[in-house]
Amino acid sequence: MATPKQAHTLVSYFGKQYKAKYGFEPKVNRYKARWGFDAILMDMSVDEVKALIDYYFGTVSPSGHDLDWLFYNYDKLAEAKEKTDADRAALALLREQSKKRAEEWRNKKNGNN
Repeated sequence: MATPKQAHTLVSYFGKQYKAKYGFEPKVNRYKARWGFDAILMDMSVDEVKALIDYYFGTVSPSGHDLDWLFYNYDKLAEAKEKTDADRAALALLREQSKKRAEEWRNKKNGNN
């Protein structure tokens, strides 16, 4: 079960990220937000929620990164984040493999001259 301190920490973290994105503090009903984060914390750790908030602010949001939107859609956002993370990992692996093949090709080419 989430503690009130964890939920309030996440409310503050959301506000900090919002201010970094938009230049001003959001108007947040801390009581309502506490229970929203409490629900999210049933499925995720504090660090995972912070990473999700960071991901959220990296996306395009027609709602202006509304906190209520996050509460009602965090599961979809978490799925999108997992897919994005997996895609980034796969691309990093492909880049590394390509780099290795290119180096092997150069070494082979230079060795044959």
